[in-house]
Amino acid sequence: MKPLRALSLILFIVAAAPSYIHGRPIQSLAGDSVDVTPGSFCYKLGKDLPGEDSVKLDYPKSAILTNIRGELLFNVTVTNLNQSDMFHSPGKGSYNVPAITKAVIIYIPPEFGIDGGVAAVWTSFTNDYNPYSISLSKTQPNDPVAPGWWKLSVNNLTIVGQGLEAQASKRRFEANLTQYIRIFNVTSPSIAGRYFFKAFTAVYTSSGLEVFSIGAENFPTLVVKAGLNPAYISGVVRYGGRSHPSLYGMPLDARKHPDGTVLLPEGYGGKVYARGITSDGRIVEAQAYFNATAGGRYTLYGLEEGTYNITAQAAGYLPKTLAREVSVRRGQSLEGVDIYLEEALEVSGVIRSKHGLGEAPWGYTYNYTHPGLPRPKYVRLEVTDLDENVLLESPLILADPRPLLRMEPRDKLDPEASSYPFRLRWEHLWDGHIPQDYANYTSGIGSGDYYVKVHVLGYVQVEYPV
Repeated sequence: MKPLRALSLILFIVAAAPSYIHGRPIQSLAGDSVDVTPGSFCYKLGKDLPGEDSVKLDYPKSAILTNIRGELLFNVTVTNLNQSDMFHSPGKGSYNVPAITKAVIIYIPPEFGIDGGVAAVWTSFTNDYNPYSISLSKTQPNDPVAPGWWKLSVNNLTIVGQGLEAQASKRRFEANLTQYIRIFNVTSPSIAGRYFFKAFTAVYTSSGLEVFSIGAENFPTLVVKAGLNPAYISGVVRYGGRSHPSLYGMPLDARKHPDGTVLLPEGYGGKVYARGITSDGRIVEAQAYFNATAGGRYTLYGLEEGTYNITAQAAGYLPKTLAREVSVRRGQSLEGVDIYLEEALEVSGVIRSKHGLGEAPWGYTYNYTHPGLPRPKYVRLEVTDLDENVLLESPLILADPRPLLRMEPRDKLDPEASSYPFRLRWEHLWDGHIPQDYANYTSGIGSGDYYVKVHVLGYVQVEYPV
């Protein structure tokens, strides 16, 4: 039996400049569209972002109350555009095809309750409730698009161009005509805020099912409110750390400053959360998320009259609750509530491959079905609390070609090397609520006692005094 090699770990815990790890989006291509009701004003996620002026003006007219039971109706328009061809062969004159087989995928935030599973779904696309035809389930916690969300899929739809036969019983539908997906027995979120629904088109190809976003700016939204005459609170999440004094007060976003610093790298995001009590003693919660291109701006929609504690967090930064409570009246628009965040802890170090008395190259691994094809090894890093709950982790990323939604570890080892430097700071609280196609991290961790764990195929971790 081949002996296991040992891993040695040299660890540093510091607050330092960011390592630029960029989120990799699902491919976004024009074409198909999705709308949602209830609400007479169904704004898209990209409407006036990040200013949201029109949404702020009209949202009380289109919002629904927290904790009510009802239904969701999605209006879906599917085209005969071949998004796979658009992705792989850019620059062609036309991508319309006579017929194409697609699937429609809609992600619903986990705050919405759905009773009855797929039996609660009706659609004009099909009466076939075979799982290969229509499905409704919860995604895994590490899903690259919407971790822990509801995933609704309507599969094997043949979309035909104008003049060709369309027959619903054979699942053949004319392009550019609206179809409907209705979900019954839905309970609205208990947390107020502006929610959005992620929508994707999947194209059946010879290499597999390729998934394309309709574009995050086109995701339909719905505001959930805690009272009949709701207020909102808005402001900017700003840099309040000590590492870059000249940047104090700058919004947390992906712009590159003159000294080269990026306060919130592209793809990462943040969250603002409010919890308070109304005049009649009712507890009200609200939440808002922002991405790295929003300039740190947030808006907490749907607040009932009351007094609130407001907490902000962002990837690579420590959560902070405002020292003062914030009060709003019915229908009030309160702006300028800015929050300053400090850098979170960064865990960095070097992993070394040890064998006997010296170091040894990481080498290759071999697939069982292709034993002659060497592949590099990957490393997974975890920072856990003393109860071994994972707080920071080396993430999975989308592998090329991205539309196939295959995941691979981010940290690949050079087979000829015997060490691997690492940094973890941004990778806390994986979340799909960031206003973009894909999920990413939304917080950081503070000082404390932690374990650092390293996983590499064929190795065991050993500890040396440092």
